[in-house]
Amino acid sequence: MHSISRRGLLRGTAAGAAALALPGAAGTATTAAAEADPPHRWIGAGPFTHVHDPSLPGRRRYLNDHTLIKAYGRWHLFGIVGDSAPPGASPDSAAEVAFAHASAPGPYGPWTPHADALTVDRSYFGEEHLWAPHVVEAGGTFWMFYAAGGRGGAAINLATSSDLFTWTRVPSGPLFRGIAVAAMAPSGLAAFQRRQTVPSGGWDDWQHLFGWTTAAPTLAPGADGRLEAFALSPGGARLDHRWYLDTGGAWAAGEGFGEPGVPLAAPPTAAADVTGRLHLFAVTADGRIRTRVQERPSGAWRPWSAFGERLVAPLRAGSPAG
Repeated sequence: MHSISRRGLLRGTAAGAAALALPGAAGTATTAAAEADPPHRWIGAGPFTHVHDPSLPGRRRYLNDHTLIKAYGRWHLFGIVGDSAPPGASPDSAAEVAFAHASAPGPYGPWTPHADALTVDRSYFGEEHLWAPHVVEAGGTFWMFYAAGGRGGAAINLATSSDLFTWTRVPSGPLFRGIAVAAMAPSGLAAFQRRQTVPSGGWDDWQHLFGWTTAAPTLAPGADGRLEAFALSPGGARLDHRWYLDTGGAWAAGEGFGEPGVPLAAPPTAAADVTGRLHLFAVTADGRIRTRVQERPSGAWRPWSAFGERLVAPLRAGSPAG
């Protein structure tokens, strides 16, 4: 998969927007809009004032996607920084790998440049490019939400700071990534999945997820953003488990996950607790509730155990639970 950068996303969005049209109504809509809309009136915002240049001696640089926050009596600026392109050319967005940082007593300066606030960490969930930082303060901590891209797609990442100079990425990984959906084959005996290439963007091709299942699989995101999937075979004799090897969407080969000799009445239900650990609940064919829980967020699973002794009326696979 090609590495995702800011400019690549913008080009894809523009192309998608340009392709939208109402069949058979384009000419009529344009004519009606022209007749109904009043003449355009330009509203000026006043002259531009140059306040800061992130260039270095012998190296012209541009600033983009910037954000401002006032703290400790000074204004702090963060934004994409990159090498300027020759006149008439566009900068290389694939080389946007750092956020510039500068501070000033007021918006008009004078601005004091500081060391870059954040640079790409390729070991951090496939991060290769950075853009669109946004900084807020809450509870004495500064929170930088920013977009990141790479060969695994685009994501919204988070870093925190206590002083606006030293930033630390949260260890749990991206807050948001492209999502995945699963669907049954026409025969009803297999499950397939496809995932978004970027958040709110296009979709990959359908890929085989589970074979020999007649019910939609159970999907649950782990604390680190990786999906876990569970599928029940016809008759409930076998429960299979697959999971993302990484946040880019590569699936593990899978393995049996159920209890030997304990058939299930319906696909399980998965939910996360406040610590981020996933819990799996299933009803056996004889009406008992069994559960498995992760040892730690996104970690290995403990053995099956009873969830109370009360018997419940087993549901047939595919029937509503409410």
